Amino acid sequence: MSVIIKPEEPKPRPPVHTKPIVVQGTRVLTPLEYKWIRRYLPTKAQHVEMFDALLFTGMRAVEFEQFVAEDFQWYDQTRRCIVVPEEAVKKTKVEVKRRAIMLSDYGIEAIHKLINMQDDLPQFAPRLKMSKRAAWGTTLKRAAYKSKIPMPETIVPKMTRKTWESWLILTNPNNALQVAMSQGHCSQVALRHYIGLGWSMQEREEALEYTKGFIQRQPGEPRW
Repeated sequence: MSVIIKPEEPKPRPPVHTKPIVVQGTRVLTPLEYKWIRRYLPTKAQHVEMFDALLFTGMRAVEFEQFVAEDFQWYDQTRRCIVVPEEAVKKTKVEVKRRAIMLSDYGIEAIHKLINMQDDLPQFAPRLKMSKRAAWGTTLKRAAYKSKIPMPETIVPKMTRKTWESWLILTNPNNALQVAMSQGHCSQVALRHYIGLGWSMQEREEALEYTKGFIQRQPGEPRW
């Protein structure tokens, strides 16, 4: 009996349903774009896990690098937050130095994955380490090109921080001050850069899944 070999199915292009959101040359990812970039990140060197942790904490790269180097000791599981010490903030223009980064359910999961990965390493194995900024930017851009999302040139390392604050403001508009303080911004910065980006209702619903747990709501309290 002859065997009919079907041609290989082409990889689908990401079904982008809105135009890209770009703020000052930096992409603000939609939840769908996040999924597509994540799908094409290399599985080695904890790239996927690092990407998730950077996104769902909204930490600056230099803060996150030190957080990993300190074996995640800033993480407070009981309070569901990461307490960033003042000396970890290197940017001179930052108004809010020491702060507590409140975490969503996805943020908690992302941090626990990294902690468990580090705990599972052999005794003399190198500890987890964040990629250098240039190398990380190349990794993200390469994943964007592979995923075929539009305007891959806007995919840069700082987009994860901008994306997360935008999602938080989108899904917690009545708590903009708490979002800004968690991200280390004053409320004026949050209002100026992260409100009025033209999100669709579908994107708001999708973002809500990732930001769930950031604000502890009472039963029956509206989402926004």
